[in-house]
Amino acid sequence: LQPHGRYCSKNRKFDLMWYRFWTLNLICKLGFFVLFTFGLALSAKAEIENIDSYQLRDLIAEGVVVIDVRTEAEWRDTGIIHKSHLITFFDPDGRYDVKNWMGKLKKIATKNEPVIIICRSGRRSLIVAEYLSENEGYNKVYNAVAGINGWNRAKLNLEDF
Repeated sequence: LQPHGRYCSKNRKFDLMWYRFWTLNLICKLGFFVLFTFGLALSAKAEIENIDSYQLRDLIAEGVVVIDVRTEAEWRDTGIIHKSHLITFFDPDGRYDVKNWMGKLKKIATKNEPVIIICRSGRRSLIVAEYLSENEGYNKVYNAVAGINGWNRAKLNLEDF
C-alpha cells in the first residue's frame, strides 16, 4: 500500500500500463459524453413553429407552400384555402401511406423550403409536422395550430372544393 492509500504492485511497468489504460478509458467516456450531448443539439431536426390563422395568412402571402392533410369529405364540408395543396395524410379510418404521401409532397416542396401543414383542428397537422421534422429532415415546418376551424373563426376567405 502506498502512503496515499492506493494499491501499487511491485511491478512499475504494470502500474504505468494500468494508469494509462484507466486514463484512456476516462478520456473515451468523456469524449462519448460530449459527442452525445452536443450531437443531440446539432441533429438535423427541423424547427416546428406553431402559427395562428393570421400568421398563416401572412406566410401564404409570402409564398410559403400550404399542405392541407384533411380528407376530401372535410374539404367539401368546409372549403379550402386558396392555393393550398390537398394531400390527405390519414384516411377516414386513421390509416396512412407515408411513402405515397411523401412522393406527392416532394413534387411540391423540398426539404429546404418552408412548408405549412394544416388539418381541421391542428392535431393531425402536428403529427405530420413532427414526422417531417424528425424523419424526413425538413428544415422549417409550420403547424397551423387551430387548423381550418381557426381559419373559419378568424373569418378568413375559403374557396369551395
